[in-house]
Amino acid sequence: MTDGTSHTVLMGEKAYDTKVHTATSWHWDEPIFTGGQGGTSRNGVLLLSDGIGIDYKQNWGSAHASGIVFGFADGSVRLIDRNVNVAAMLAVVTPDRGEVEANEIQ
Repeated sequence: MTDGTSHTVLMGEKAYDTKVHTATSWHWDEPIFTGGQGGTSRNGVLLLSDGIGIDYKQNWGSAHASGIVFGFADGSVRLIDRNVNVAAMLAVVTPDRGEVEANEIQ
């Protein structure tokens, strides 16, 4: 992680569409041990409010009013505002591109 552990996201809240994600559905979010659609990973940069019809694939989301919670490689947990700069979000989901925009996320 050449960008540094404090600038690299390891996990975060997934975008959630209640019409797609049901008690019997694994669509896009199958258990990690089955694989298949890549649904346990995310590399998108959109930070969405959970809801019906959202672009949940590859993107992040939550029901929190103020943002989405992420776990960083340094062990910190931070809430990132939905209005964050797209370049800054791209910087923290890639571990080795050296983007300076990652500094915008505190």
